[in-house]
Amino acid sequence: MDIELIIENDTAVFSWNDEDIQFIAECLGETEFPQPRPCG
Repeated sequence: MDIELIIENDTAVFSWNDEDIQFIAECLGETEFPQPRPCG
């Protein structure tokens, strides 16, 4: 499992490549990508 966090000014962007984290993210709201993608 990889999680990437990018903070730029007042914006935080999270990326992940784990199906469990994807499920949690979808429960919290819309995600930019429907499927987990490789980080980095």
